[in-house]
This record gives sequence, C-alpha cells and structure tokens, in this order.
Amino acid sequence: MAHTALDSTAAPATRRSAGKWSLGRHRSIVGFLFALPLMAVIAGLVIYPAGYAIHLATLNKSMQHFVGLGNFFFLFKRPTFWLVVEQSCLFAITAVIFKAVVGFVVAHFVHNLPEKGQRKWRGMLLVPWVIPPAMSTLAWLWRQNFRPSISHP
Repeated sequence: MAHTALDSTAAPATRRSAGKWSLGRHRSIVGFLFALPLMAVIAGLVIYPAGYAIHLATLNKSMQHFVGLGNFFFLFKRPTFWLVVEQSCLFAITAVIFKAVVGFVVAHFVHNLPEKGQRKWRGMLLVPWVIPPAMSTLAWLWRQNFRPSISHP
C-alpha cells in the first residue's frame, strides 16, 4: 500500500511539470507566429534586392543580354579591382582598430574622473553622435517648408 501512496503523490507533480513545459513551448510558438510577418517583411526587403542585384550583375552593359559570370571573370582579372579591395580592407581594419583604441582610452579617462565631472563629460561626448542626425533632420524639414512652388501656365 505504501507503494501506491508514493505513486499517487508522484503523478500530480509529473503532470504539473509537464503542464509548465507545454505552456512554455506554447508561448514560444505564439511568439514566433507573432514575429513571422515581420521576419517575412525583413526577408523580402533583403532577399529580393539581393537577388535582383545578382540578376543585374549577370547582364551585359546594355542590360539586355545574359552573360553569366563573365562580368565577374573580367572584374577579377583587373588589377584596379584588387587595389580597391586591398585599400577598402586596410581602411576598414584600421578604422575599427583606431575607433576602438580611442574609445577605450576616452572611456578610461572619463571613468577615472571624479563622479561630479563624469556626467558633464559623458554628455559632451554624446554631442558628436547626436549632431549629424539632428542637422540632417533639420535640413530635411527646412527643405520641405521652403520648397518653391511650381506654377503651371
């Protein structure tokens, strides 16, 4: 009889844990279904232009005849292309390293400032990050407001 008492107490615990497991799985499926339309839009905004760019890259100069990978073979034989690739990689690598080093040095100096001065310096360091989008937004607004009206005769 003791054996059945243990079995009866173990069954509800098993049912509860299985219920939590299925509920968690159900929530993740629902979350995935809610995110699916957004993933489809993003995929469409990425996959369609990429496919169209590949299609255009396989056409001739007049964009009327399919030449396959001929454009790429022509491009890879050119020394100018490889010079541009080399300079682009050099620029990207040095820019990332330089920005990281400067960022770490500035962060170290700001961290070692007294607490009272830290807030002021952190705010000033955000100014170069905030100014370009703010100025482009203002320029766009001013262009919209001061657009000359076109009069038709």
